[in-house]
Amino acid sequence: MQTKNSYFLDLTPLRELMLSRTFWFSLSIVFSILYSILFLQIAFGSEYSIQDDARRSIVWMMRFSDSELFPDDFLMNYYQWLTPSGLASLYKLMSMVGINAIVFNKLVPIALGLISTIYCYRVSLQILPVPLAGFISTLFLNQNLWLKDDLGSGTPRGFLYPLFLAFTYYLLRSSKIPCLLSLILLAFFYPPSVLVASGVLVLRLFSWNNQRFRLTTDRKEIVFCIVSLLVVFLILLTYLFKSSDYGAMVSLAEARNLSEFGQDGKIGFFHRDPLTFWTCNDYSGVFPRDWCIFNPFKRKFFLLPPQILLGLALPIILYYRSHFSLVERITSARFILPQILLSSIAFYLISHAVLFKLYLPQRYTEHSLRIVFAIAGGIALSMLIDKLLEWGAKKTIASGITIIIFLLLQVAMIYSYLPILYFNRTRSLLLTGLMVIQILGLVYFVGRDRKNTLPAREVCLSRVFLTYTMLIVIALSALLYPLSLKKYYFFPKVSYITGKEPELYQFLAQQPKDSLVASLSLEGDNIPSFALRPVFVHRDSLEPYNLLYYEKLRQRYTELIEAQYSPDLTAVQNFIQKNNIRFWLLDRSAFSPDYPINKVGLQSFGSVTSRAVERLQAGTPLVLSQLSESCSVVESKNIILLDARCILDAKKTVQ
Repeated sequence: MQTKNSYFLDLTPLRELMLSRTFWFSLSIVFSILYSILFLQIAFGSEYSIQDDARRSIVWMMRFSDSELFPDDFLMNYYQWLTPSGLASLYKLMSMVGINAIVFNKLVPIALGLISTIYCYRVSLQILPVPLAGFISTLFLNQNLWLKDDLGSGTPRGFLYPLFLAFTYYLLRSSKIPCLLSLILLAFFYPPSVLVASGVLVLRLFSWNNQRFRLTTDRKEIVFCIVSLLVVFLILLTYLFKSSDYGAMVSLAEARNLSEFGQDGKIGFFHRDPLTFWTCNDYSGVFPRDWCIFNPFKRKFFLLPPQILLGLALPIILYYRSHFSLVERITSARFILPQILLSSIAFYLISHAVLFKLYLPQRYTEHSLRIVFAIAGGIALSMLIDKLLEWGAKKTIASGITIIIFLLLQVAMIYSYLPILYFNRTRSLLLTGLMVIQILGLVYFVGRDRKNTLPAREVCLSRVFLTYTMLIVIALSALLYPLSLKKYYFFPKVSYITGKEPELYQFLAQQPKDSLVASLSLEGDNIPSFALRPVFVHRDSLEPYNLLYYEKLRQRYTELIEAQYSPDLTAVQNFIQKNNIRFWLLDRSAFSPDYPINKVGLQSFGSVTSRAVERLQAGTPLVLSQLSESCSVVESKNIILLDARCILDAKKTVQ
């Protein structure tokens, strides 16, 4: 029996273009570079700019360029201890060739995006060898990656995507050595995902035959799986027995007693709404938060990107395979997608069962879901386009299955574009107009075609019109989707911080490298990044995952709050001498009654914050407030930098 040819393969005049690997691969690279250019404009848009997470995870690596930086710094030592050895080794290597950690952090996302694009394209073609599917998959993946700041952070989670996709590609190709090397690198860069990859290796040993699971009889596959799991186990042991002065990972009982883990806390893990806790909540939910948090109508609302709906449609398309001729080209490699999902969900549930011992549950699903649905969505959309083009070659318009597909695509795209329809009606005019024209045209032409009143020439023209306007809408929807989210999400989302006090950074950069700065100001968090000088406390570093570290940092905060709002000069001087403080950074509004709670959010420090607020409300003369003019060394409209030696030299005459 002769198989039905795909419209890509036989009927369409665009056949050669649709099957041109060079064209679609090049276009995939072009879009990856375009998104990278948008990122670079932000990354290098200011002399004083840095990615938010890099302020903690990357800045300590400036020690590779200058070993005298941050000497015996408590905060930097903690993040050095946290950093996976693979990431630290790569940044150290770059420092040896003259590229410091902060500059490399701004450059490496470009390479990560390109490598992810290349391997995503190749994985897609392993499943469906149609280049258009590879391009759409990479387009969806790149949009997913740049809607989140993972890739742009240059931190371990940014390296996950190229390494996991490389592992998947070499696994499908049965290239044992490259696959094992990818697995090892994954373990050294992002340990949570190596567990998901290990689960995939185990699942691939089983197959479903005659309504039962069967273990493979291929001894090479079994040996490779055992060797890979053993290597991963040995690498993970190095993390398990890593010496620590910061305490063990917080336990479930301890976390429940910490306000930071409550719904309104910094971590916000324990959400009171069970549905949110298991679906969209940061750290605990199964879905990436940027997939499902949207509130245009003042209520919880799921916003799913187009590739999610398309990815969910793929099993349906495979079930009705007789209606989709392109399904014949799907290979057995397609099973890798459900295997990744099963492994991810399994470790997500295990992580919940042993909460915090395997870090955070969402780390096991959010990244793999982005990869799986980008590929599945690209493949599904390619099949729908193929069906649309096949319908365009028929002599009749009224094809039931095609009309259903047509209308479902319209509904899916309208649903995906709700943000642009709600927030910016001007931008939506073109897209909405095309959709309306298509639907009205479809109703008109189908109605006349069923009554046999449509001449043959009009049948041809109507098919061409509907087919190509539909293709235009699909192209616009896929390419411009991130712009529809501009009011709610930034695209690309890179979470870059821009310093607003250049005079402060320049002054501190000229001071001795061990000059410790005390500050409750949010601007103090920027000093290590832009002036390369240590700070006494760091707001973003106040995370209670390792309790010994967390308790020591809280103690530092308590002492600093007490000293900053103290009326006793001796107490302030003792604090400076005890902690070897060299400078003290104040916001100009630091002594307004609402500052401790409303401006810098110190309410979690309880009684010490309450005392500070009471003194401010009562108008109690405070030491730093009285010395802010005489001891100032740098001033701007927002901040004042005090010289701690001036405070030490102050006499008891301070009232």
